[in-house]
Amino acid sequence: MNTQLRNNNGVFGFSLIELLVVIAIVSIIAAIAAPSYLNYLDRQKLTAATEHMVSDLRWAKGEAIKRNADIEFSITSGANGSWSYVVGGAGLDGSIYPDISVDSDFSTFTFDHVRGLTTPASLKTVTLTSPQANESRVTVSVMGTIGVCGIVGVAAC
Repeated sequence: MNTQLRNNNGVFGFSLIELLVVIAIVSIIAAIAAPSYLNYLDRQKLTAATEHMVSDLRWAKGEAIKRNADIEFSITSGANGSWSYVVGGAGLDGSIYPDISVDSDFSTFTFDHVRGLTTPASLKTVTLTSPQANESRVTVSVMGTIGVCGIVGVAAC
């Protein structure tokens, strides 16, 4: 028995109506999924910027102890949301994360060369914000402990 699809003229294939229905269904699914995907991309950019900063802070603390020399961390915010930070002479220009803005409650602090303690002795907080208002925070305690919250895979702030 021949079960192939064939119309009255003996031509194989899909009709225009069938094709349009499939295109409409795919378009509806894409329209529903797009906002979720954009939020996912936004959070991934925020996570990358946050992890970059945390990595550099951990490096600075370790280098202070290893080199037996204090290492300074300074952060600056410029016009139009631009930002950068410097760790022990080397730094990161925030232009590689153009959509991420940074706000901090300090401009400079130092990791002590003996135990990695911070000077001045206070809790330091850096808040990173994405265009869709997702936020992450990086904290550095007086003891030099570096914490992070609000990124993918870590507790919310």
